[in-house]
Amino acid sequence: DEAKHLSDCKSVAVTHDDTPPTNASLVMANGVSVTKSSAVPLAFNADAAEDYYFTEVAGCQSGGSWEHYQAAGTWTLKNLNAQNTLYVRYRDLAGNSTPCLSSSIVHDSTPPVGALSFAGGAVTATSTVTLAISASGAATEIALKDGSNCVGAVWEPLSTTKSWVLPLQNATNFISLQLRDAAGNTSLCYAAAVTHDTVAPLNNSISIADGAAYTKLNSPALSLSAEGASSMYITTTASCSSGGTWVPYNSSSSISLAQNNATATV
Repeated sequence: DEAKHLSDCKSVAVTHDDTPPTNASLVMANGVSVTKSSAVPLAFNADAAEDYYFTEVAGCQSGGSWEHYQAAGTWTLKNLNAQNTLYVRYRDLAGNSTPCLSSSIVHDSTPPVGALSFAGGAVTATSTVTLAISASGAATEIALKDGSNCVGAVWEPLSTTKSWVLPLQNATNFISLQLRDAAGNTSLCYAAAVTHDTVAPLNNSISIADGAAYTKLNSPALSLSAEGASSMYITTTASCSSGGTWVPYNSSSSISLAQNNATATV
């Protein structure tokens, strides 16, 4: 003062900072690209951030407000069975802010659809068959097992064909299929049946014209019997080596005889 008295020396510090928060990121649902849940966890990260602006509007200019920084949160997705994108920018105590960052995830609650069949048909004489698998709805995995239910089946990457050893011989085998997509949606359990059969038809017989020894007809009726038959080959050639075609089995048929006024063998 005018009497030359001196005050105590006072000081104040200020930190100059023109660097925005670093290592900024936003991660949804632990980084997966697709989810079946409509509520997803959020992971915020930015070194030296004091608050952030969180919005669904690109550019981070509207749709949100500045909130105190926290490392975790939860968000309810607005677009179901579609892509959702969220935006965030971080700010430090000096007011420096990061560019607007984005993170996207696809919501998918629709289960895949599939079908199971056998490449060689529903009846086979071999113990190893090829499964034909069809899948739609973005399926990424399949689970297969013997039996008509999918309980306990083990998941494996999706394939459209697979070799399978039948557990039951000369019997009907059931195989089950289930599909799963990247979001974790699972399909219904599909079961298909294939019959293993290595036994030839039994008790085979054929008679011509109701068993008559003679006929005046050129195309007499045939009576046939065979247990377990599904098709038949009829010919007048010995050993069935030629002269006929395979047709569905029927207990009644007819044949045109090539022999006239002679003995014919069918």
